[in-house]
Amino acid sequence: MATSAPTSRMKRKRDERKVVLLHSSYHTNLTYSTMKHIHKDRDILLSSLLHCCGFIRDTPSFFTVLAPKVATRRHLETFHAADFLDFLEYPKGPHTQQSVELGTHHGKDRSSDAAYINLLDAYGLTDDCAIPVDSSKRGQLWNYCKAVAGASLHAAHLIIEEKADIAINWSGGRHHAHAAEAGGFCYVNDAVLAIQKLIAAKKRVLYLDIDIHHADGVQGAFYDTDEVMTISIHRHAPGFFPSKAGSIMEKGKHKTKGVGYNLNLPMPRGCKDADFLEIVSLILAQVVPGFNPDVIVLCVGADGLKGDDLVKETNECWSLSPEGIAECVRRVSSFCGGMNYQTGKRCLNNVQTRKLIVLGGGGYNPPNTAKTLLLCTAASCEGSRPGMLWNLLPKDVPRHDHFEKYGPSFELTTITMKGPYYNPIPSQPNSDVKYLSTLQGARQAVNLSALFLSSQGNRAKKTCNSNDAMFGHEEEGILWNSSKSLGNQRKSKNTNAEKILRAHRK
Repeated sequence: MATSAPTSRMKRKRDERKVVLLHSSYHTNLTYSTMKHIHKDRDILLSSLLHCCGFIRDTPSFFTVLAPKVATRRHLETFHAADFLDFLEYPKGPHTQQSVELGTHHGKDRSSDAAYINLLDAYGLTDDCAIPVDSSKRGQLWNYCKAVAGASLHAAHLIIEEKADIAINWSGGRHHAHAAEAGGFCYVNDAVLAIQKLIAAKKRVLYLDIDIHHADGVQGAFYDTDEVMTISIHRHAPGFFPSKAGSIMEKGKHKTKGVGYNLNLPMPRGCKDADFLEIVSLILAQVVPGFNPDVIVLCVGADGLKGDDLVKETNECWSLSPEGIAECVRRVSSFCGGMNYQTGKRCLNNVQTRKLIVLGGGGYNPPNTAKTLLLCTAASCEGSRPGMLWNLLPKDVPRHDHFEKYGPSFELTTITMKGPYYNPIPSQPNSDVKYLSTLQGARQAVNLSALFLSSQGNRAKKTCNSNDAMFGHEEEGILWNSSKSLGNQRKSKNTNAEKILRAHRK
């Protein structure tokens, strides 16, 4: 990449894995214009870095850039409730532009109607996910939802059709959206839609989320099934979003096949690269082989960076570096490519390889997020060509239209590598008892999950009751309170919302 990267599309080597980046100017402009109120110009900055570092033009032979396809409403309805989508879609039929701007339906003014406002609130379409009142912006939001979902569905299609071994959609990772509820700046859940498509193609899927916020929408979608292993590494604290989910005790919905196939790993405040990488490596070494997925879907948030503009307001920040997050992606990609992440060399011929879908996530400091996702793009290629991340990128940000945003250092990476991979030296023993306790809890949860998966692999038949017993079944304890809320939350909200909606349609 950049000046030192291969610039000609030479014939791809037989053992090089195909990497596809879903990207286009139209897609970037749409995501930027729709989400600039929270993401600011991070999409534009990332696109510019991808261009000037050689990921868009004159790319290596194994790397392809494709314009992402756009989803239809039918695609969205495979997960999302129809009535919920009605409030996202540009008004049609009896709705008029004036009715939208005034908050009216069927000619009736609902702008001050408490029941109508409650309905919007039930669907999560207020506060951080408020829908625009301006008709053109509302239409833009609908197009954005279809574009983001379409890109992740496109990634899944490429994996299924063997047209890609690794597919990247940085606009994706909208992991907070539920079937009938938006939240956390997420309107539709592209990750769930992509996973559903993979499952329909008989693929076994492991979802790994390294965003600082818990993947509550993805967890809720697959909480009662063993078809998907859902793992979320996140910060969990009172009042920290999403406050209703993310406990380490949430293992799967009680008395379903999902028990044991949900793994929450809360990490301590101020979590550093070394500790974070340790947990990711434990997952790759112990949990992934036990579940044995065909595809790993990796959600990469950059809001775990030290001093993230949004998270720092909560005083619950991690202290990760762009290099630390990129190294997580590199290890996952190398693992999926059947390589030893330390040596970068391919393992024995009979080692299983896996497909990989890489999605975006949070990240609210635009220059830092753009740098991180650029590094992660190179890291995603490690399963195809070792050395892409640490050897083929420039150390400094190349001069381009947005060069001044990266001052005063203008460095792309700030760590001097002393080996083939980033292996941060563990900090001095932390005297913070709570930090150590939280970290040890994550280690133990990984070990317990690996033990459970191993036991399931040795059984001819699996039963829900045996899954419950493995995790210490508590009928009314905290272990199952969360599963009940997650499992019934969507149902109860849908029921209440449908009652209100039916009343307004009379």
